[in-house]
Amino acid sequence: MKLHISLHDVAPVHLKRIARAEELLQKWGADQITYLMVPQFHGEIDSATDENFLQFCRAPRPFKVEWSLHGWQHLEGRVKEPGPLRERFARRWMTGGEGEFLALNKREATPLLKKGVESFRTIFSVSPSHFVPPAWLWHPELPSALAEMQFRSFETHRGIATLSSEGEKRWIEAPVISWATRTFTRRNGALMVTPLQACLWRKRPLLRLALHPHDFDWPQTIRSIERLLQKELMHRETVTISQLTT
Repeated sequence: MKLHISLHDVAPVHLKRIARAEELLQKWGADQITYLMVPQFHGEIDSATDENFLQFCRAPRPFKVEWSLHGWQHLEGRVKEPGPLRERFARRWMTGGEGEFLALNKREATPLLKKGVESFRTIFSVSPSHFVPPAWLWHPELPSALAEMQFRSFETHRGIATLSSEGEKRWIEAPVISWATRTFTRRNGALMVTPLQACLWRKRPLLRLALHPHDFDWPQTIRSIERLLQKELMHRETVTISQLTT
């Protein structure tokens, strides 16, 4: 039984929240975490030039960190037209305007991916191999764009997809549990839904647990994360993306 833990939206603006997340992860003995770096979160601060963030990225930790690319600005641009029903539903119910790659075709997505890769290289001196589109929302042409830039895998709500050089996908089924904190209703709803999800998926070979910086603004959400994390770590082994896709 495997557990993949990821910390989303790793960017300069969230460093204090991320510090609280790291304390919790260390407390319960998580030994492998995937950090999802956003180069210019909401266009506010350039991660590759912020000295405090660079020091944070390079600091030693009591657990292994595997870094992945998580969009460019984590913010969807102006929507020119309503788009297909699938996009409209996702935009309305699955994110608060952060589905950056939801409506971008290959031609539109490639420049943002290139800028993201360049920023990632500046920080870590290597190219990213794994990509997570913000809110796990993606256009059908995204896999082809990722394959051309030599990404080896990406994530969706469904699971993890490995990529060939031709853009062909092989799916690793893995449900994901995450907490919503954007509104009062979503925040309290997540407190009820996440334990039910854990129960429903308790026999799945691979489970993903996705944490977000704003989760750590709310004591009730923190307690919910602690309970679930403690329970899953008792009978699951943590794994990284590279371990799953090689």
